[in-house]
Amino acid sequence: MVKVIQFIHGLNVGGAETLVKDYALNLNRNLIDLTVLCYEHYDSPYEKILKDAGIKVIYICDEMFLYGRKEIWARAINKILFYLKVKNYIHKLNPDVIHTHLILNAYLKFARPKKKTVIFYTQHFQVKRWIRYFGKDIKALRWLMKHYKVYVIALNNSMKQEIDKVLDTDKTIVMNSGIDVARFSRKVPEDIVKRKIEIPKDAFIVGHVGRFSTVKNHEFLIDIFGEIVKKRENAFLLMVGNGETMETIRKKVRILGLDKRVIILSDRTDVPELMGIMDILIFPSFSEGMPVTLVEAQIVGIRCLVADSVSKEIVFSNLVKYKSLKESKECWADEALSWKNDNVKYYGVDKWDITKIVKKLEGMYLEVVEESNRESIM
Repeated sequence: MVKVIQFIHGLNVGGAETLVKDYALNLNRNLIDLTVLCYEHYDSPYEKILKDAGIKVIYICDEMFLYGRKEIWARAINKILFYLKVKNYIHKLNPDVIHTHLILNAYLKFARPKKKTVIFYTQHFQVKRWIRYFGKDIKALRWLMKHYKVYVIALNNSMKQEIDKVLDTDKTIVMNSGIDVARFSRKVPEDIVKRKIEIPKDAFIVGHVGRFSTVKNHEFLIDIFGEIVKKRENAFLLMVGNGETMETIRKKVRILGLDKRVIILSDRTDVPELMGIMDILIFPSFSEGMPVTLVEAQIVGIRCLVADSVSKEIVFSNLVKYKSLKESKECWADEALSWKNDNVKYYGVDKWDITKIVKKLEGMYLEVVEESNRESIM
């Protein structure tokens, strides 16, 4: 039995978090003794999903009596405690593999796992942002690569090339995020879903699925929808997600008088059904790593109007159209309303099947641990 820790900041609903949840649900528990280690505790439906599946989830912050306090001294103490408790748990769990996600390499460097521990790191967002804002994380990863066996995973080929350059290596592995293809292929009658969330039967539904953060460019999305409403009286905007900019977006919706046309749903487990009622998904992000939402949307069969800053490697159908963020909100709205696609075509869907991706990852875990054990005996 190989002991694996999936180490992530928390389980709020997002791309990296969804991937960790899917890894946990699909890894063979006869071969893998899995623990999901989080340092923050969010109110998330993923917690119940993993708990119901019998998967161990540890929230470090639950043991910190000062967690959530805003005073400078309390935040300073919490920062130190996070490092100490991560170290404590890693040594207590004594894993064979630690798979980190997002900006956690400095914690792992401080923790100093046992020497033969194998480390995996998945880069989830644009490498340019990683370089610009998270130099400490890169520096910590370079240190880990000098002292441990480390496997770095990129979500697409262009990301691999950028990571190789940053880390001065040529060994970055490309592995798609993947989704539960069967689940997103199932159809639920649209009228049932629309009735459930109180949207009229004949509504034209613009959709967006993703966390509320500045990089997702929700401000522009609302502007585009404002133009759509002028031309389609039955238009609704359905936004699914949570995050730090949600209240800012709600305020903008109120100011523009779109309250009755915009529906925001948070932390949902019925995303495939909600996507199934969308007529078009608009995705004007400033930057993305490999957005799982666009994989899901294509499987469901939704037209996706996407910012040209998003990787082209996400495309495996004729359901995705790219548009420059330099173009006006009116141009985006016109495109959303005029674009028709009555002949959907797919190519290479299999490479996005999460069950196949996890099987590959599982094989890597087992192989590298066996190799590490052999080397420690020699």
